[in-house]
Parts: sequence; structure tokens; C-alpha cells
Amino acid sequence: MVAELGRETQAYCERMGVTTPCSYAAMIANWASGDVEGSLAIFDVHAAVGAHLGMTYYRSLAAENAVDAGRLDTASAILGPALQQAASAGERYWEPQLLRLRARIAQGSGEPNGVAADHLELAVRKANAMGAYMLEALALVDLLELSADRGTVRLAELLGALETELPADAAARIERLGLHAVRAGLPTTM
Repeated sequence: MVAELGRETQAYCERMGVTTPCSYAAMIANWASGDVEGSLAIFDVHAAVGAHLGMTYYRSLAAENAVDAGRLDTASAILGPALQQAASAGERYWEPQLLRLRARIAQGSGEPNGVAADHLELAVRKANAMGAYMLEALALVDLLELSADRGTVRLAELLGALETELPADAAARIERLGLHAVRAGLPTTM
């Protein structure tokens, strides 16, 4: 459904003659359908014309697809420029998610859990500092899957406030970790 809506938006933009929104719609369609190569081609076009706005987010979608497909080298190559842009242009709103993806790449590459945990702890700190509580909660869930003793109390606080907003896969992971019992009775202090 998302891929279809992305393609419909892309077609509308083409009819109206607007190119940049058209490519953003195409990237959403590519993400929804798992088309890494389609996204890579769009990144090349954006780079050629100097259109970098929002690419930290769109690169994360393609990197996520590459990780899901087991293409860790490709995911890392996609993620590198996104992290550079976050640092150089100050486009940090999606940096915690980029760090979560970096942790997934580290895990998939067989690096020690401590490497992935370092990326996740940084994601937690950055998300918290910017008030991005959903990204903080997701990074904490990832971290707890690596090490059950890290961040449990803070995650329980966030879950109290965000429980109805959590994506279904995150809610299932929380239940699998047994955190539903932990969050009961803790006050929300965001």
C-alpha cells in the first residue's frame, strides 16, 4: 500500500513537472518495496544537482532495506554519507536512527556486542537530548536485546508515555523481552 501511494505521488509530481518531490516519493516507494538499487540511483541524481535536504532520512530507508536483505556492505556505504551529512550540515533529526542502523550493521558483521551497544547508547543520548522520545525508546529496546541490564528504567518510563504510539514490531519485541511487567507501576517522567 505504501509503495502504491509513493508511486501515485510520483506520477502526480511528474504530471505537475516538479522533480524533487517526485524523487522523494520514489524513495518512499523504493523503501516500501525493498528496492535498494532504485534508491541508489536517486541518491546519485540528488548528489549531482546538490539536493541534499532530507537525505539523512531517505538514506536510512535504503540502508534499512539493505540490512534486511543481508547486504551489510551496501548498507554501510549508504549510511556513511548520511552520518557525514548529519555532522557537517547539522541535519541531526534522524541521527539516532542512523546510529541504530549502524548498530545493526555491526551486529550482522559479527562485531562484538560492545560495538553495537556503543552505537545504541549514543543513539539513546542523542535522541534524549533532542526530545525524540520514540527514537530513544526504539534504541533502548535494541540495547536491551543486547544487554538486559542497560536502560531498563528509562525505557519503562518512555513506554508509559508512548505505548499506544509504538510500532507493532517494537511492541512485540518489548513483550518478548518481558518489559511489560517492568513498565507497570513506573511513573512517566519525560
